Amino acid sequence: MRHPTITLISPTTDDTYTTPASTVALSGTATGPAAITSVTCANNGASCGAVSGTTNWSVTVALALGVNNIVFVARDNAGRSGSASIAVTRSVPSRDNGWKNFFA
Repeated sequence: MRHPTITLISPTTDDTYTTPASTVALSGTATGPAAITSVTCANNGASCGAVSGTTNWSVTVALALGVNNIVFVARDNAGRSGSASIAVTRSVPSRDNGWKNFFA
């Protein structure tokens, strides 16, 4: 029996992503042999908050510094689930504000 398939499409289709931002907007699709009833999200084991939509979904996730392991789970009305994940690294922003090159 087939399980739902969940796919991340933005900001990348890769399984890793790096940003200096404190949040990341993620979106994707979910399909299955039965109707998709929910999509949930967890970041390092804690809920990301409400995910908007099911077959086309989106969520904005708050990021901690370092690696954020974000897991999405799609469930269908037959009780089956499928998952996808991405490791989003929040990098430390540069603090030189361009002054280093100003005096060069």
